[in-house]
Amino acid sequence: MNEQLFILTSQKKKTNLVLHLLLCIPTLGFWAIVWIIVASVNHGKNARIDHKINSLMHYKSQGMNDNESYQQLKTDTSANNLATIRIVFVIIAVVFVYFALR
Repeated sequence: MNEQLFILTSQKKKTNLVLHLLLCIPTLGFWAIVWIIVASVNHGKNARIDHKINSLMHYKSQGMNDNESYQQLKTDTSANNLATIRIVFVIIAVVFVYFALR
């Protein structure tokens, strides 16, 4: 359990604020666009990692051992990926039908 938490925690990304601020100065603020993109990508990744950590702790609190909680987390991740694929497929199908009937 501690290994899984350590691995998940070590995967978190931090945005180097000082570096981006220093790059904004010579580029007259244009680097702020890159800064915002990097910060939002890092935030999204960290939010997904936090969700995995919370799920893992929830399964542990229900009395699951390390292996069972890890397997449940894997099952949840697979189910979420499958749901995402289905949503994308439906969107593509709707767009295709829209343009086919146009």
